[in-house]
Amino acid sequence: MVAAILATVRLAGTRDVGAATLADRDTTKPHLTLVGSPTMLAARLMRPVALGWLFAILAFAVLIGTVPTLLLLLVLAGVIAGIGGVGRRGQPAPRASFGSLLTAGLNVVPPSPFLLGLGTLVFGAWSRRISTVVYGNLTWSVLLEFIGAVTPANRWLLDTSVCFHMVLAPATSLDWISAAIISGLAAEDP
Repeated sequence: MVAAILATVRLAGTRDVGAATLADRDTTKPHLTLVGSPTMLAARLMRPVALGWLFAILAFAVLIGTVPTLLLLLVLAGVIAGIGGVGRRGQPAPRASFGSLLTAGLNVVPPSPFLLGLGTLVFGAWSRRISTVVYGNLTWSVLLEFIGAVTPANRWLLDTSVCFHMVLAPATSLDWISAAIISGLAAEDP
């Protein structure tokens, strides 16, 4: 034990402080980038804020850019559903032609872009009530579908339902004028 203490005292006296394998630095080189003038200093200090705004603007641009992509996916979903004969399972109806199945799939597309456009319109005018207006319109439409199926209702009242303009395709031919009007309203909303 005494030998260990003496060896420690001897090594402590001869050891070179700061000459370790990994030297400790108390200072670093100054980073003088963008500090040459007051304008450059302001740019350096505002860099995180500017990058944050740039990211937010780019994210919003991507969001806005996805609306046309979303509409394309809705049309593709309608076409695929129509071609695949979705909704015909268990029905004893005879086989339908490719064109009538395609028409049946396109039949269900116009209400979705209409509601999307309505939501965009409400967002611009009354942003706190988007869900109230869009889901209220959808609820109203479904409610009128039930009422129209059970009791005879006024045609003008039924026309206020977005769902009423979808027909039982391919059993019934598609009302192209009604689909064009709803699609036109969807295009005019934004």
